[in-house]
Amino acid sequence: MAEIRTILFPTDFSEFSNKAFPFAAEIAKAFGAKLVLMHVAELEEADPANPAHSFAPLSDLGETIETERVVIRGHAPYKDILDLSRAKNCDLIVMATHGRSSLSQFFLGGSIAEEVARFSSIPVFIVKIEATEPAESYTGRLKEILFTTDLSEASANAFPHAALFAGKFGAKLFVLHVIEEGHSSFYESKGLNSGDADFKAGVEELLKQYISSLPGGEAVTSAHVVEGRAEDEIVRFAEEHAIDLIAISMHGHTGLVEEIIGTTTDRVIRHSHCPVITARG
Repeated sequence: MAEIRTILFPTDFSEFSNKAFPFAAEIAKAFGAKLVLMHVAELEEADPANPAHSFAPLSDLGETIETERVVIRGHAPYKDILDLSRAKNCDLIVMATHGRSSLSQFFLGGSIAEEVARFSSIPVFIVKIEATEPAESYTGRLKEILFTTDLSEASANAFPHAALFAGKFGAKLFVLHVIEEGHSSFYESKGLNSGDADFKAGVEELLKQYISSLPGGEAVTSAHVVEGRAEDEIVRFAEEHAIDLIAISMHGHTGLVEEIIGTTTDRVIRHSHCPVITARG
């Protein structure tokens, strides 16, 4: 991810989804990016462009940002979002996890945001509105970024996005690996035995080697290995270290994509106190 030139912000015009707009606007300002505002209209809406359904609440940008407004009618909002992101050559999607009326089944819980993140070929910046109120300047407090990895090649796809934001805002970049029970075969394939006394030290060394292999890995501030349930430990680490953004991949070890990493990422999105940027492995 070399740069962010075009950002897509989908909204259902609800108060909840619009609360994620300051994040999209500030990121657009910081990168000098174009901001595409998108509304996926419900089929029963007589006129989705009428004053009751307008982009007016999103017009106060504070500074001049190049914008484009798009209204689309569709049955599957997440597919429409993905289609438009490709059509507009977007580099980032910013969206909330909350919505209204018949679309709320998508924006909530198991969710348009999660579906978009699961299938998007570009990073998705997700804001959980219930837990996160945008500060006067979100990017102004973007000082602590966490990249979390299961040490697979696929999970490394989230690292460039974490490094990009860290470099842009001068943020500290933490790396976290969680040792979970039931994954001993992966460590054994790396020559590590979970029953050995020096097992955790071996995993820490493995993490250091993993980071050194990442392009831009020298930007990492510190690396950490903990034991427990991945989503719980990621959220706990983020809270304890006042993390402002979590970067995580949607995919991990071969054969565990949906069962392990997918659900871990979904749960991190649902429980994190801060925004999460996802990348498809």
